[in-house]
Amino acid sequence: SPLLAPDLSGLPPAHIMSAQYDPLRDEGAAYAQRLAEAGVPVTHTMHPGHIHGSGAFTKVMPSARVWRDEV
Repeated sequence: SPLLAPDLSGLPPAHIMSAQYDPLRDEGAAYAQRLAEAGVPVTHTMHPGHIHGSGAFTKVMPSARVWRDEV
């Protein structure tokens, strides 16, 4: 996991998308925080009502299309 790296400085800018019901949700937020603390330009969004695989549901979930467009 990149969250376990001792030094995150020098990494490229990142955009981290988390889903409300993703078991990795908290790790995404923590990683964004660590990147910011290391001086890496980072944005983080939390998508309410989503699961880890929501991006695969664009045909049946309008909010999944919003997720895809953000990517």
